[in-house]
Amino acid sequence: MIMAPGAVSYTATQDRSGTGAPICGGNFTPSAYLDNDTVHNINNADISVGKFILPHQHRDANDNVTLSINDQFIYITRQDIWSALQKRSDFAAQIGLLLDDVHFRLQVETGHVETITIAGTKGTDNLNCAAISNAANQRFCNNWKEMLLLTQLSTPAPITINSASTAACNRVLVFGGQKAAWQARISITDKGNPDNYLEGVNLTSFAIPTASSSDFIGTLNFSAINPSADLLRCLP
Repeated sequence: MIMAPGAVSYTATQDRSGTGAPICGGNFTPSAYLDNDTVHNINNADISVGKFILPHQHRDANDNVTLSINDQFIYITRQDIWSALQKRSDFAAQIGLLLDDVHFRLQVETGHVETITIAGTKGTDNLNCAAISNAANQRFCNNWKEMLLLTQLSTPAPITINSASTAACNRVLVFGGQKAAWQARISITDKGNPDNYLEGVNLTSFAIPTASSSDFIGTLNFSAINPSADLLRCLP
């Protein structure tokens, strides 16, 4: 939330003097700029409470609109950030760099000393982002690990990526696409539920530790044109 204080109102006792702000003068005391509704006990300067009041919401004790509150707010939502982020070419590229990172792959593929045991509700509980030596890929892994799902096929089989069959896979790695309207990814419980990351045949086939089938369909690379598509990797 971006908060823009108005001028000192006639009822306020705000002191904006000082030289703390080097360009325009003034200070960095929130209460010197943001208003306090003493009637309803809502102080815009106290962000720890998380309650704010706008000018048109303010009433005095007789329920009359007053002019003592003049702060303005702009709200930036998760969707606002995501809408901008998904259009960045470096975001799409970074997903691919992580999924194909050599130290990352040593953990999720079979047959390596570093191969992790599939665990947790999404299979990636044992994934160690710190084992990735590339700093950018490690950071992206830490920030986006919740999007990763890993399962084992009962017998090696192909899956479908970019509308074509792959070679036989031992494991399937999924980077979940943009959530659907019915999915939630807010609480820890939400984030541990594959239902909030997969849809259709991918959700039906996905299971821990062994998938119910090899019927997985997705894309190789992220695209802002189709952000809900699951990204897949066929792992040896």
